[in-house]
Amino acid sequence: MQIDRRKLGKHVASLSDEELLNTKWEDLTDVAQRIYDLEIAHRGLDRASTTRRIETTEASLDAGDYQTEASFGADDYQDDGETSDPDWHQSGVVVCGIMDQPGEDAADRISKAQMALQAAGIPSHLSVKRESREAHALSAYPRDHYDVMEILVPVRYAMHAHGIMDRDVFNDEFETHWRDHLGLLSSEDLLALDPEIFCIGLLDKIARMKRVYAEEMAKRNLKARGI
Repeated sequence: MQIDRRKLGKHVASLSDEELLNTKWEDLTDVAQRIYDLEIAHRGLDRASTTRRIETTEASLDAGDYQTEASFGADDYQDDGETSDPDWHQSGVVVCGIMDQPGEDAADRISKAQMALQAAGIPSHLSVKRESREAHALSAYPRDHYDVMEILVPVRYAMHAHGIMDRDVFNDEFETHWRDHLGLLSSEDLLALDPEIFCIGLLDKIARMKRVYAEEMAKRNLKARGI
């Protein structure tokens, strides 16, 4: 029996918090478990739920690729009873993509990113695609298929989305990795580090982004902000 994943995602999203928490996760199919975990994480009801990984097997999922989609944001849903795709879906821009692989808590990271966007008033659309290992030459990947979780936003919000996700989600991860890296250095190596050099690439990127923005605004005779 072919599962309509869009309708399933819409049904899960329609459940109350109590109904969602009372659902027996163990009784759900693999696809339903993944959608359930994403919804739980999105609502912030039980962060521990998102750490339960779903081992994909050929016996429990259809052969070939699949795609599950769900949108978050007050204006994202089309009330046509057929699809949860927002009006801007076809022209949306992918601002984040994470492969669900062992040791990669993809559902939790994607959920945090979407909640950060929602808090900033940026509508987003989640797409979960199942792709073959061979399609991307992942010879060392332990499964025949893997899931790629992508967040799309309307093109007008793409740059803002990157900034919000970096600040609220990914910079925290970067800080942790950076702290771990510095902890491994000897005192001699640490003294040799120069912030003026290891930050130079980031500072140059910021300067370029502001310059290009100001140039485009000037070209259209518009007043640039904060430059």
